[in-house]
Amino acid sequence: MQGQGHETVLSQIVADQLGLQPGDVDVTLEMDTAKDQWSIAAGTYSCASRRHRRGGAYGAGQLAEKLKGIAAKQLNVMADDVELSGGKILSKSNPDNALPFGRVAGTSHWSPVMLPRACAGAERDRRLKPPELEPPSSDDRINTR
Repeated sequence: MQGQGHETVLSQIVADQLGLQPGDVDVTLEMDTAKDQWSIAAGTYSCASRRHRRGGAYGAGQLAEKLKGIAAKQLNVMADDVELSGGKILSKSNPDNALPFGRVAGTSHWSPVMLPRACAGAERDRRLKPPELEPPSSDDRINTR
């Protein structure tokens, strides 16, 4: 985080996909070599943040679809009648038929028996696995694209 606004932009993208406010989204940009791939190009500087972090942010759309499936069962509606808006997951045809976002998101952890068969859980894991990153050559040249 070098003052380039990556955290703000990522929270806005995720919040938009999930019907939340950007302040409801925690963005963790720290590199942890125990779980993250590291290369000389790792970090949030320049355009590296775009490559390294956007997959997770755009994975929020896939998570939103999973949450719609989970909520549909709880709201007793079809998944295409579900929307995420204002921190709630609700029926488009009957907005009073709604659940708090956190309740639906927590279902896979707290009440897995309530999950529809098609939804194994409400998680997304997106990792950058660039094929072009190789160890430095014998003369310390690297490809950081």
